[in-house]
Amino acid sequence: MLSRPWRRTVEHDTDSSCRLVLGAWSWAGLAGLLLTFDADVTDIEPAELRQALRSLRTRIDEGLRRATG
Repeated sequence: MLSRPWRRTVEHDTDSSCRLVLGAWSWAGLAGLLLTFDADVTDIEPAELRQALRSLRTRIDEGLRRATG
């Protein structure tokens, strides 16, 4: 977790991609922030962020199952 949660930078990677560097107070908060971008997400690091995204996916899937019952 970055010590400066307000840190945000975008770095050129290739002609069709960039690297987004974000900070947050929690892995869950960072995972939620990533969901606000209308873009494919690849190379998700570290493992804690991947786990936070999995947890959100589980919660969203469960909510959708209940809504469509």
